Amino acid sequence: MSVPIVLIHRTDSDYLLYSLSQAKKVNPQSNIHLIGDPSNSHYAFVKHYNILDYFQEAQEFSEYYQHLNTNPYEYEIFCFQRWLVLKNFMLINKIEKCFYMDSDVMLYADMTLEEKRFSRFDFTLSYPPQADSPSPHCSFINNINALNDFCDFLKEIYLNDSLLNIMKLQFDRCAGHGGACDMTAFREYQNRGRSKIGNTSIILNDSIYDHNINDSHGFEMCNGIKNINLRNGKPFCRYSDCNKEIKFKILHFQGGAKKFMRYYCTARKAIIADYFRKLRGKVYRLIVKLEKIF
Repeated sequence: MSVPIVLIHRTDSDYLLYSLSQAKKVNPQSNIHLIGDPSNSHYAFVKHYNILDYFQEAQEFSEYYQHLNTNPYEYEIFCFQRWLVLKNFMLINKIEKCFYMDSDVMLYADMTLEEKRFSRFDFTLSYPPQADSPSPHCSFINNINALNDFCDFLKEIYLNDSLLNIMKLQFDRCAGHGGACDMTAFREYQNRGRSKIGNTSIILNDSIYDHNINDSHGFEMCNGIKNINLRNGKPFCRYSDCNKEIKFKILHFQGGAKKFMRYYCTARKAIIADYFRKLRGKVYRLIVKLEKIF
């Protein structure tokens, strides 16, 4: 049975088309589930769900969440809330396991085959040795009970003084740039050994899951991002320690790197669709200008 792929995204960002299309291209047998809002309900090749149908517990979380980050409140609290949304989505729809990915992730591997590599873990995180905290931008969720336990831990963080102090210390350490976030929560959860967590950001059989395309982590860089070369639709990058090209199963276009996603999309239909979408926009703006002139 194919592993379902789940994304949670509000609004219809330009790059969402590339992420969804790339996921479907390399996982044609998997259901792509997009938990979103009415603005992004038009993708015919995905199963769309309204996030509000799974948001009650996430809304309750806002009653005790404390904002300890210089990023906007709405952005950071949603990073926490999405895990409650994902848990309830899986429970309500009776999905026992899935591959969760952020909308700034591009897939280049069959996640059903990949899941077998990580099946012994409750879930996975990306955690290279150089990183301060693990990142959940792509995670195999193999045990819904473990996800439920992590969601309980999120609540404990803001109801337990000792855990809350850890979040406050993280905020202080960042000295006005960033602060405590869901990655901090994952780090503390992992440190307590409450679940068996796998690490996708280690090189195995000359392949790896990208932690962040903006960071080297030992790979060759070019113009501020990893120097990725696409060959036969697969991304490769040279690893300095062994002077060898390593294949990437996913690329993570975090932050400002989202603008590069279209250049790494191998789903031709998505590229064509985006071209005509932008062309329609240009034609519309031209008509508006002409109407003003005449």
